[in-house]
Amino acid sequence: MENKLIRQDESFRFDIGISDRCYDHKPTSEDYKSMTFHFENLSADELIDRIKSGHSICHVFKDNRRTKKKFMYASAVFIDVDDSPLSMKDFLGGCELKPSIAYTTSSNGVVGKGFRYRLIFMFDKKIISETLYKSLYSYITEQINLKDTKDDCGSICNQLMNGNTNKDIETYCSYLIYNFNSCFFSECSLEYTTPPPPRVYSNEHSEKKHGDEMNDDDEIINLLMKDPRAFQDYCDGYFEIVSESKIKYNVNGYGFYPEDYFCLFCRYDWKEKKIIKFKNNEKRRNRLYIDACIMRRIKPDITFQELLYNLVLRRQRYYDNTDGVLTNKFLIDQARKVLSVESSQIQSLYPCKHGLYRVDKDYCQKIGITPRSYSRVVARKIRY
Repeated sequence: MENKLIRQDESFRFDIGISDRCYDHKPTSEDYKSMTFHFENLSADELIDRIKSGHSICHVFKDNRRTKKKFMYASAVFIDVDDSPLSMKDFLGGCELKPSIAYTTSSNGVVGKGFRYRLIFMFDKKIISETLYKSLYSYITEQINLKDTKDDCGSICNQLMNGNTNKDIETYCSYLIYNFNSCFFSECSLEYTTPPPPRVYSNEHSEKKHGDEMNDDDEIINLLMKDPRAFQDYCDGYFEIVSESKIKYNVNGYGFYPEDYFCLFCRYDWKEKKIIKFKNNEKRRNRLYIDACIMRRIKPDITFQELLYNLVLRRQRYYDNTDGVLTNKFLIDQARKVLSVESSQIQSLYPCKHGLYRVDKDYCQKIGITPRSYSRVVARKIRY
């Protein structure tokens, strides 16, 4: 085992995922859904430039899909520090294990939120397993007294970190490169530095054991109960949003509604251009249960995790939960309850009211016409 823990190298370059788009604001849920990445080989200074330009960053994934199953390797460990009583400067001043890079977030110092910053610890070798990554994260946070930090989302290998375009951003760069094969990290799970062999199951198993599947559900439940934001970051881009039956568009840019068309109800104020959320005394819990049933009707093979993710999004966007009635446990129970309902009862739901056809907005944008205008064109085509 190599004894040298650390070296300083300004010319060191590493692989890291960079969002294709820059954001001059904290990305919204809609931004996260459409966020795509590519990986670049950068120096520390170049990474800071990307962060200050508003790029979000992540580790390296197969096909640039930021999911746990697609995780390939990480060159660094990310640590998210939120609501700290210490400013980044004061924290670094008393920190013996210095990060390679640190920067403040766009909400740093906002009244009521405390100090917020991100720490990046670079490594000279690729971290090629999720187990090793979590072990390194846990060990580093213990060494720098952040074991009980409010947000542990950095321990998740597919977690991203957003950039910061604010002029008052504070950055720090030590050019330090760590070696996880040193004696300092001997307590970490170094047996996972090489990928584990593929698991082989008997014919009575499909892709994985039933027990493993249950553990996956338990893991995502624990994540939701512990940190809903980390739960959403974990699921964004991995699970599809189930809100309506799919409509197949033809080459002319429009498609007919299927007879068994289903969609989730949304109240919208077209004058104010905003969603009107369901509030207290509007049967919110019953509505969410019906929403879950419709989701299963739209996608009969929906999994527990995907249904739970969609219920969390539904609560966030369309329900007023300021009184905390729609708890995470309630959503978990509803997901399980709906998946236990006989499929015949789900199939018996009445389809939603719908028109005859719908135009493809992407097609309209491509040919330079508004959807409303093109809808009239399509109506004439169908009529004649």
